[in-house]
Amino acid sequence: MATRSKDIVDAERFGTACSHSGLSDVEIAKATGGRVHVKSISHYRNGRGNPVPSSRVLLAEALHVSEDWLLGRSEDGGPRDYRSTGGGAAPVTVEDMDRLEQLLTKIFSKDTPEETKRTCRELCLFFVETHDRLEEIRAKARVALPPAKK
Repeated sequence: MATRSKDIVDAERFGTACSHSGLSDVEIAKATGGRVHVKSISHYRNGRGNPVPSSRVLLAEALHVSEDWLLGRSEDGGPRDYRSTGGGAAPVTVEDMDRLEQLLTKIFSKDTPEETKRTCRELCLFFVETHDRLEEIRAKARVALPPAKK
């Protein structure tokens, strides 16, 4: 029978995701709606256990990484250095803002009025802030969910 090594969470990656999230094990457990126990998170971090598929999905979501990245299947979907919103949400990064500025520069011509440029930048910042608030609301909603019945 073939091994299922692709279904084993990489402890080093899990630890990296935990560190980058800035959340304690207790906060990570709360972010899963209490469906993943604090002790289990500690075990996964130390490579002493492996979450079941449903827990992997919850943990990946709580840590803002992809499940495939946690499993070592992909180099994409790993943690990014997030700008803090005070709520532990996963907002837009500095790199995202730089890319946005590059795109705006391409859109604007020499003839584009400064007022239009300023309005576009304000609109982009509004979307970033809205995204951040939505992520914070989603994170709080996940924490408020009752624990799963056993």
